Amino acid sequence: MANLPLKILRFFRDWVDFPAAFAAASTVMVVATPDDSNDGSIIVDVKTENASKTFRLPVLVSKDIDEVLSTCALCLGNVLACNLLVDCSNGAGADEEKNSINNLFWQELASMLEDNDHNHLRHVTSLMLSLLLRNQPRSRIALVDATTLDRLIFLLLSKNYVATSVATAVKSDGDKINDDETILQIQRSIILILGTLGTIAHPESMDAKVCRALLSRLTLAMSNGGGTPLVGGDGRERQQQQQQRQPKQQQHEGAKRTARFSIIITHEILNVLMDMYGSDDCHEQVFVDECVLDYFTKCLPWFKRTIKWVGANGNSSRSKRNPMEEEGFVWNETVLNATRFIKYKQGQ
Repeated sequence: MANLPLKILRFFRDWVDFPAAFAAASTVMVVATPDDSNDGSIIVDVKTENASKTFRLPVLVSKDIDEVLSTCALCLGNVLACNLLVDCSNGAGADEEKNSINNLFWQELASMLEDNDHNHLRHVTSLMLSLLLRNQPRSRIALVDATTLDRLIFLLLSKNYVATSVATAVKSDGDKINDDETILQIQRSIILILGTLGTIAHPESMDAKVCRALLSRLTLAMSNGGGTPLVGGDGRERQQQQQQRQPKQQQHEGAKRTARFSIIITHEILNVLMDMYGSDDCHEQVFVDECVLDYFTKCLPWFKRTIKWVGANGNSSRSKRNPMEEEGFVWNETVLNATRFIKYKQGQ
């Protein structure tokens, strides 16, 4: 029983690594053509025409793998929720053993951040957040090294993980829409991980790094909140042309979906920043140096306006349930809290 969580984690890791192993296995080993410098005994790697391209698993196989990963993630989540990692150690030296198990568990998860599959990262970041929350505050800082923090920030700000564009959001196939929701889950987990680190005792250097990352992501959310793709040059022009060819209803639905994405990200970041700098023992100098209050005063009007626009463009039939209207209550509460936060900071 003591080793079961780690066995599940390693099984989870094997399936995370499977797509890359599949691509590597596609390389064909052949014998080089004999010449003056090679008698035919030298073996070289030669990729087939298909292998030279990025290998993708069949859709059904990918879905099966995701189901396996989801099951493993659920089991590991229950392990963390029930503190089974802590219960694995008893007796003399139990505290040291608990820390060792936590560190090993965390390191395995952190190493999986190098994977680029959205579904995999969704599970990994969710488990990392759960593990941090189940540890004592003083242990959380020790778990997150500089390399892991930098990788999390990279994923938060990478153009592949920012908001979706209207052009892609309105596609009729469900896979793309599901992928957008997966990216949103990754982003939310990372923001909450940074918030978990930022609301406990931590060095000023870490506070500044986390603060800059959150403010950068907040800026991206605001610039993309109106449905404008975050790409430049020819890429922007192509996406604008695609939008012009789409029916107006599709453009409207895509813009609304993109706006919701940006609202959710903004909602999470504002709450984390208020938690980080709402107490007397916060790193006030970082708050001043990074001009956090200016970001709040510039963001809040856009935030309120976008919430209103999304809510005003909900279902035409009042008899139908509109999830965005329900989310709007939560978003508007954040608006009220942010307004109070601005007044509090201005009065200091």
